Amino acid sequence: MKEVGSVPSQHSHQQNAWQLLYSLSLFTRVSYETCQRIRSGEFDTLEVYALYRLAAHMEEPGRSRVRSLISKALQFRNATVPKKNLPFSLPFLAHSDFKQQVQLSLRQVVIRSKELAIPFFLPTHRIREAAHLTLRQFLHNHRKVERRWMTSNIDSLPCCCEELRKMMTCPTSELQHLAVNLEDLRLLAKLKLFQNVHANSTYFAAKPPYFELTIGAFRRWLKHHGLRAELAEDFSQFLSQQWKQHLDELESTPRLSFHLVQHLLRVLPRDLGIR
Repeated sequence: MKEVGSVPSQHSHQQNAWQLLYSLSLFTRVSYETCQRIRSGEFDTLEVYALYRLAAHMEEPGRSRVRSLISKALQFRNATVPKKNLPFSLPFLAHSDFKQQVQLSLRQVVIRSKELAIPFFLPTHRIREAAHLTLRQFLHNHRKVERRWMTSNIDSLPCCCEELRKMMTCPTSELQHLAVNLEDLRLLAKLKLFQNVHANSTYFAAKPPYFELTIGAFRRWLKHHGLRAELAEDFSQFLSQQWKQHLDELESTPRLSFHLVQHLLRVLPRDLGIR
């Protein structure tokens, strides 16, 4: 069995490899004959993977044609056709070095899984930041409230204006309905963060849903690149360590979190619609 770093034959030289790719891109008998050569025992499977990788540097429409032909040759050899490299996507935690630590962990995963990965197509250890949940998805959003209310009978709609008047810093005695800002309400000190946010502001999720979402995404990343599913257990332990740092960061520098959002919900009236 040849090593990945070795040069199996003269086909691996750059000039010969580019000539083969050019022949494949032609709409002539030369392309057909080159396909037959690649399918035969003249080429090592490692060389076919190298040609597939090199074809990524060709221009269209030759690149798509050549990669399609080489993919069929790999299938003929019962070899795995490389998939598009998919970066791991997850919502970032609060501490500043979270991205760096995750990328270092993924790099170790890739290094330990070299023997299982497709030659020349190792998964990337770079990660992509996924979106956090927004406040409008959790708070008493006015659109959700309107679905629950019977708008055909206005007199039956619930009213929490009296409760809001008691919470206002400058209460009013007017009998009309209220539309107030959060900064006009008396809130606890730790809830003052909500005075400078809007419905599209994001918050850090709680541990159970965050772990379920992130580890599920990691399992899909492993499956996409053909890596061992058991690696998800090691990543779960790594994520538990990161969660401790995340909580320490929230303790020193308060941010919007699931705990604060729940606390705000308990303070505000139930039938309050937030825009």
